[in-house]
Amino acid sequence: MAKGSAALVLLGRTPDTGYAVSVGEREPGVASVRRPCTTPPDVVAAISVSGPIDRTSTDPGHRYGHQVIDAATDLETALGWR
Repeated sequence: MAKGSAALVLLGRTPDTGYAVSVGEREPGVASVRRPCTTPPDVVAAISVSGPIDRTSTDPGHRYGHQVIDAATDLETALGWR
């Protein structure tokens, strides 16, 4: 797995924004934004929003980035990882 937001998150290559974005990288016409869930130092899961580019936009991070960060943080807290 070398392309897409899932690859970036699961390989620990999340940008400084806290989430990874993919626009048509793995599947034409699909955009996604993902945030890792971690028990430091390991990535154990990810929260993702994905869908057709015409619905998620060509900048899904701007549109959904804060929501995936909040959801991942809530999950980590609920599981006692934070």
